[in-house]
Amino acid sequence: MPFATYRQLFMNRGLVVIVALLCSTCATKNVDPKPAEPVKAFFTKLIQIVEQNSINRREIDWADYKAKVWAKVGNTQTVPESESAMVLALALLKDNHSTIIVDNKRSLYGGTGCQVLPALTPFTFAEPNIGYVKVESFTGSSQEGINFARAIQNEIARQDDENLKGWIVDLRRNGGGNMYPMIAGLGPLIGEGTCGYFYDIDNKPTASFAYQQGGALLNQTVLVQVEKPYQLVSSNSKIAVLISGSTASSGEATALAFVGRPNTRLLGAASCGLSTGNQSYDLPFYGYKLNLFTVRIGDRTGKVYGKEIVPDDILPYEQSIANAVKWINR
Repeated sequence: MPFATYRQLFMNRGLVVIVALLCSTCATKNVDPKPAEPVKAFFTKLIQIVEQNSINRREIDWADYKAKVWAKVGNTQTVPESESAMVLALALLKDNHSTIIVDNKRSLYGGTGCQVLPALTPFTFAEPNIGYVKVESFTGSSQEGINFARAIQNEIARQDDENLKGWIVDLRRNGGGNMYPMIAGLGPLIGEGTCGYFYDIDNKPTASFAYQQGGALLNQTVLVQVEKPYQLVSSNSKIAVLISGSTASSGEATALAFVGRPNTRLLGAASCGLSTGNQSYDLPFYGYKLNLFTVRIGDRTGKVYGKEIVPDDILPYEQSIANAVKWINR
């Protein structure tokens, strides 16, 4: 065989070998990517929890949900690197409230968020014969919760007298946190007894919350207690509760605690729409916890919300206080 022919055969065979190697490499690249075992365990548990407990579990196509979440997970090798997949897993629940808390310092959130109000300008309420109490968000320890509630009651006591015609409770910048210090602090205005309920997926009440003798209760369990609680001079005064699109979660629960109370009116803008309760679940990686929307909140009359609270009078933010004053003075 001529040299050129041998050379050509060798080159052809070499080409076959090279092509085979390339195809082998292509085949390797086409294998479905797999996450590392800790990541796989994390999302297996996360999906199991939400599928069994989400308030929207009957409305979700779980096969589609899982496919999208696992596709986002891909071949992630560490749990922290998979946080974008966690955000997607929350967003696909479509509840706008569930979160994953990381190291008790930051939250992963899949919702659309609440209205952002303009920066607060200096404000002094000086309307005669009307009390004014502003309650913003609260998160903190048990003792900090007691201190928070005590400070609110002290402010109520400072302003209260027999000449007051009513009160304004300003929750417009209350974005949530722990509702029970808020209930305990505002208890003298809310009044004694049950002031709201939690409802399950079938809208059946599963628990109640109340104010009683300085304590904020979940069912019969006192969660925050103010020693020597204050009692109003007049327990039947008018109360105007101000809310906005930034009033959210526990802020909305606190607003609902007033609904159904005599001589009470809500003013402002519709709330954020997170009038829901979250259950906390540990996830299989240190520092990660799931706060999952599992119940809706209802007022003392038995009306169930789980969405935005629409006030009795819909008003721009800057007009809420003036209109509250007019209503109280009628």
